[in-house]
Amino acid sequence: MNITRLALSAILTTFLLMSAVLPAAAQDEKSPMSEQKTLVQVLQDRDQFSALVNAVEKAELTNTLETDGPFTVLAPTNDAFAALDDSVESMSAEKLRALLRNHLLSGSVSSSQAVTAGRAQTLQGDTLSIEQSGESVMIENATVVTPDIKAENGVIHVVDAVLMSSEDAAGSMSSKK
Repeated sequence: MNITRLALSAILTTFLLMSAVLPAAAQDEKSPMSEQKTLVQVLQDRDQFSALVNAVEKAELTNTLETDGPFTVLAPTNDAFAALDDSVESMSAEKLRALLRNHLLSGSVSSSQAVTAGRAQTLQGDTLSIEQSGESVMIENATVVTPDIKAENGVIHVVDAVLMSSEDAAGSMSSKK
């Protein structure tokens, strides 16, 4: 009789513990989706994008990248911006807006989708060539160093160079060599 009572007590205790733990575990699985950040918030959380965040703010694109979308952001690092002849601070808001629109694609495009397509049209209207080179994905002159960072309203691909629009490539802005 004592063993039966002990067994029932153990089963009941296990059941109560499981009923307390399982709902919490299920909630944890849902949390990442409910706490997912916008493109701007993801960029702001990473020190390597401080120049890009400053450029987005100066170009008055913050609200667009926080509320609209989905977008694909080809996100140059601080080192990529440092390689430009012109600093973000010296560029006009209009020039920055054009430059940044050359780093934005409409829709959420994964790196594998981009490679399969072989090209992508930017919000600035330029067409970028995309190819796989060994293990790397190349977008024009830039290497994707970190692909497929998901955000609530799109995806970010970290690139190691600033992508020039056709106008900038013609001479109004260049990269240091």
